[in-house]
Formats: sequence, structure tokens, C-alpha cells
Amino acid sequence: MGAGNTQLENAYNSSYLADTPNSGNCSGFLKSLGRSLGINIPEKDADGIIAELNSLTQNGNFLSVWEKLGTGTEALESAKRHAGQGRLVIAAMTAADYGQNNGHVAVVLPKVGQNNAPLMYGGGAARTQGDKTIRQVWNPTKHDKLQFFMHRTIFLGAYE
Repeated sequence: MGAGNTQLENAYNSSYLADTPNSGNCSGFLKSLGRSLGINIPEKDADGIIAELNSLTQNGNFLSVWEKLGTGTEALESAKRHAGQGRLVIAAMTAADYGQNNGHVAVVLPKVGQNNAPLMYGGGAARTQGDKTIRQVWNPTKHDKLQFFMHRTIFLGAYE
């Protein structure tokens, strides 16, 4: 297994909050992963993390190491390209955009599945350890609302 696998698996199999496995907690998974990589993920739920990452880009100027890749098809292609280079890329959707009670965040993997859709890794309702595509994690009719963020200095590494 590559280093990326070990870090993803360790984050997925741990608990950021006591008695709440990260397999059922997407933001806990992401915060545990951030901790293992030595990067800061905001101490918030998925919607709060998304809001914070959005606040770090103003008028196209990046105020941190996080870069918003955008939304929609063009951003998805950019996310796949950056993930393929080993970078940490997050896909995210707010509760309001998805029409759910909670937002959702997951890691874009450097591998694709059916329909050339990237595989995902994350906890929460969609629970995936790299075995579901973005089309299985989020309803494809809502993909235009997906937001993508890339950490500009951290390389997640290979995913075997």
C-alpha cells in the first residue's frame, strides 16, 4: 500500500470525536486526516469547513494553502488532474445545496471508476473507502453544486 492509503485508512478507522467512528462522520474523517498530515482542518462540521475554505479565497487571491478549484465540470476535471498528481483534493457540498440536513466532504482519489468518474474516500452517510465514485457519493443531478478545494503544499501520495 502507498502512503496515501495508510493515511486514509488510519483516518477512516479512527474516531475524531469519542464514540463516533469516522466511518460515519465525514468531517471527523477529514479532521483526523488533516491531523495525520500536519495540516489544519477547521473545527467545524462539513458546512463550516466548506464556509471556512471558501473564505480563504477572495477575488481570486489565495489567503492560505487551500485553493478553491471551483464548481462544475471544469473544476471536476481540475480536481481529477491534481489528485492524479498526488495532491490532497476535497470535494464538498453544503446541506443547503444538496437539500439535506448535513453537508458532506470527501477526498478525491487519483483513480477513476465507471464513466471516468473519480473514486472517493470519506466517512458519513456515503461511507466509501475508495470503492464508490463521485456519482455514487453525490447525486449526479447535483454535481453542478459540488465544490472542489486543493491543498497547495500537501501531497497525499499514491493510492494503490
